[in-house]
Amino acid sequence: MNPEGDQDSAYFQSQLELYPQATELLRPFCEAGVPIFLATNQPGISKGHFTVDDLEEMHAELERRLKAGGVSLAGIYSCVHHPVGKAGGDPQYVTDCDCRKPKPGLLTAIAQDHGLDLTQAIMIGDSSADEGAARAAGIGAFFLVRAFISEVVPPARRVVPFPEALTFEQAIRKAAARLSS
Repeated sequence: MNPEGDQDSAYFQSQLELYPQATELLRPFCEAGVPIFLATNQPGISKGHFTVDDLEEMHAELERRLKAGGVSLAGIYSCVHHPVGKAGGDPQYVTDCDCRKPKPGLLTAIAQDHGLDLTQAIMIGDSSADEGAARAAGIGAFFLVRAFISEVVPPARRVVPFPEALTFEQAIRKAAARLSS
């Protein structure tokens, strides 16, 4: 999204980009009654990159675009904390919390709020923090995808791709196969 690599995710709804086949690949899960959740670290508020309102607008736009393609999210869970933050960030969110991945707090909150057994859950993530959270929460299956931003983030800052990383489409197809078995 930012060729200079100083921004590794969208801050505002105008920057939001969906994987080209996201709704096509996710729609069968919705049609089968499988709830889809988004668990995301969003420390930009504590770093001064955007506000809580900006994040809410981003989530609303994401949900609008997914819904237009026949996909509904069962929930979006965001950790807006950061242990250090930055000058200009909102100090109330500068903390070492339990919800920032790789800690399992976001995932356990989803399970508690929706009565889910995480050992039966499938998670698709794009970072080692996602993988760590999945392991810590006892997620039944985790699939690591190559970050969509891997081409623009400088090599020193890249978390992925790992050798075993999949494309988004490969991960969705593996998740679907696991559900049908």
